Amino acid sequence: MPASWPGGVAAGQTIEAAHHNGLRDNVPRKAVSLTGQNFYTQGRLPFADASGFLAEDSGLSWDNTNKRLVVGAAGGTLPTWNKFTIGEAALTDADTSEDEALFTALQHQKVHAITIKHSAAFTGGGLSSMTISIGTAASPTYYVAAYNIFQAVGDLVFLDENIFGSVTMAAAGHPVIARFTSGGGNVADATAGSVDVWIQTSLIQ
Repeated sequence: MPASWPGGVAAGQTIEAAHHNGLRDNVPRKAVSLTGQNFYTQGRLPFADASGFLAEDSGLSWDNTNKRLVVGAAGGTLPTWNKFTIGEAALTDADTSEDEALFTALQHQKVHAITIKHSAAFTGGGLSSMTISIGTAASPTYYVAAYNIFQAVGDLVFLDENIFGSVTMAAAGHPVIARFTSGGGNVADATAGSVDVWIQTSLIQ
C-alpha cells in the first residue's frame, strides 16, 4: 500500500511530534520533531514506550566497536560468546609450541566460560600429540589447561570449562592466546587440523 499523508499534512511540510504518528506507512517514529534532528543517540537501542512511541534509554545500548550489548546505568555488558577458528595452516613455527592471538581483553572484562571442539584432528609428519591451552603468553594455561586435539574427532569429543573467581578479571590490554604444543615433531608439521574456541565474556564497569 503506498504511503499517504494524513489530513492537514501536506507534502514538504515540517512534520512535528503531534503529526509524526499519523503517517500511514507503518513506520513507527520517535516522539520528537523529525526535521533537523538526529532521531537517536548513537548506539542506543530503540524500544516502544508506554504511549507506543519509539524511545531510548542510556541503560540499553549497542557497543558496535566491541560488538557487545550494554545493559544498566553502570554500563556493564551481558555475557556474550565469541568464536575463534584456528586451522593447521596458521601453525608455522618450527618449534614444539606456538601462540595464536585470540583477542585483547578490555579493562574489567571477565571470562566466564570456554568451549573447545576440533572438527579435524591435528596430525601430520611425525606428530604424536597436539594440545591447545588458553591463557596469556606469561601463563598459557591461565584459563584452560592443555586439551588433546590430536585425538579422533567425535560429537562428544569437546571441552567445556566454566571459570569462576575474581582472578579472571582482566587488566587493560590483557592479551588472550591459544598455545599449541606438539609432540613427536614441530607444530608446523601438522598437515591437517581445525579447532573452534568459543569464549564467553562480559564487561563490568
